[in-house]
Amino acid sequence: MLNTLTVVGLGYVGLPTAVLFASRGFKVFGVDVDIARVHAINNGRCYIHEPGLADMLHDVISKGALKATTNAVEAVKESEAVIIAVPTPLKNDLLIELDYLKSALEAIKMGLHKGLLVVIESTVPPRVTSKFAKPLLKDSGLKVEEDFYLAHVPERLAPGRAIEELLKLQQMPLRL
Repeated sequence: MLNTLTVVGLGYVGLPTAVLFASRGFKVFGVDVDIARVHAINNGRCYIHEPGLADMLHDVISKGALKATTNAVEAVKESEAVIIAVPTPLKNDLLIELDYLKSALEAIKMGLHKGLLVVIESTVPPRVTSKFAKPLLKDSGLKVEEDFYLAHVPERLAPGRAIEELLKLQQMPLRL
């Protein structure tokens, strides 16, 4: 059973995701390269305008369910799953900028261990998971789908409605 996870990237998608998982009983490590964001989170201060998020953040921090850090490697080592929610902006030539994703994957690779689930939630073009992320993580010496798992889940959240949308998705009936 999944108990501990890491969310890499604590922007308008990653922070609400981390807070919501923490509010549901998971131990969550939030990772960001911005030390000011890490300090704000660990002090229960919300820097994103998202209805309900500030109160939820304060609650999960006070309960010790969420801890922010800049150390992705150690967070990944202690987790059973990792959700990557880093920016993937368009460059001037309209290609996706993958530098943030590459940095996240490089850090994850150093903490990668057997049984880990790595989920890319960042908005990326088709085949980035199989042609970009998979080979990079394979360099760890562990085998995808044998030693660890890799998936892509398209981002569906709108800033300012992330908590509302995450809660709605959780309650949607499964129809096959």
